[in-house]
Amino acid sequence: MLKPAEMIARLRRARRLVHEIHVGTDIPQIQSILRHADQNLHWALWNLGEIDELRPDLPGSVKPAARAKPKPGARKRAKKR
Repeated sequence: MLKPAEMIARLRRARRLVHEIHVGTDIPQIQSILRHADQNLHWALWNLGEIDELRPDLPGSVKPAARAKPKPGARKRAKKR
């Protein structure tokens, strides 16, 4: 069984690898999957007491992709409902 310090070191390494892959790809599906992986690794570290922040957007973590702007008619349809 791994000791907490060993788990923390491996989780941090996993986050670095996820970040490297995220930066190295332009495939949106892969980037989305990697953001979810980073979030889960963040929560694993949080549960081990290594992270105090509730958001996984700490320095070195994978940042979410910019959202596409909504189509002009999309808001009008949403307001009518």
